[in-house]
Amino acid sequence: KLKIQHAREVIDAERTNDPRNPFIAYLDNYADLHVILISENKSEFNIFNEKVEKRLQVIEEIADTTPYKKFLQAEMRMHWAFAKLKFGNEISGARDIIRAYKLLEENKKRFPNFLPNLKSLGLLHVMIGSVPENYNWVLNFLGLNGNIKLGLQELQTVIQRDPLFKQESELIYLLIHAYILQFSDAHHQMLIELIKRQPDNLLLHFFGATVLMKDGKSQDASQYLNNAPTGKAYIPFPFLQYLRAEILLQKGQYHQAEIFYQSFLSKY
Repeated sequence: KLKIQHAREVIDAERTNDPRNPFIAYLDNYADLHVILISENKSEFNIFNEKVEKRLQVIEEIADTTPYKKFLQAEMRMHWAFAKLKFGNEISGARDIIRAYKLLEENKKRFPNFLPNLKSLGLLHVMIGSVPENYNWVLNFLGLNGNIKLGLQELQTVIQRDPLFKQESELIYLLIHAYILQFSDAHHQMLIELIKRQPDNLLLHFFGATVLMKDGKSQDASQYLNNAPTGKAYIPFPFLQYLRAEILLQKGQYHQAEIFYQSFLSKY
């Protein structure tokens, strides 16, 4: 929901209660990733790089008998990859995606009934499967196998059968259709239902606005922004002011757009 501070308080409470809980490292990493992607702060990214190595060492201590070991390693590799790609480190980011993919594939072979694995593997299967055919030789050389149909099925399996990762899988499913495949009216309705279930979720409002702006539906996008929750509970998100300015610019309301651009520039 982008209530990062409250999330950190919950994590810290568990840290006090059970400091050896490996999910702490995973959730610390996830919280930092949200901050980095939203703030685009290079110094925060540099600190993040140092922390990931240490957190991966914590996960390495988990017993090999649990499917969560490789799953959490893969998740954190993907976090790292997305942060690197955001700051232009494409080669290093690609390496981490490859590592994550291989960890998830190995985990699937050993623990075929472990549902959380399918959340991230489904995303990667679609991403890899959408690569143009003339690059397939590169994927084969790297040992990467993409399959869009399989990836979507894997995500649907998690949505239907795993309540813990249901919402994240729903969001991934919608992201895939918005930016890789095709975003239909049915997908828009799915997004509307998601927001109805969690009207206090700032991330969902942001996603709804960006997807509709991409489809040229600025008026609908502005409703998501107008209804987005606000307050000190949420991470500062000045980029929303930029989106408001873009919509006003498209409408020809230049003076109002300038106000929001200035607000964005003063905070970002």
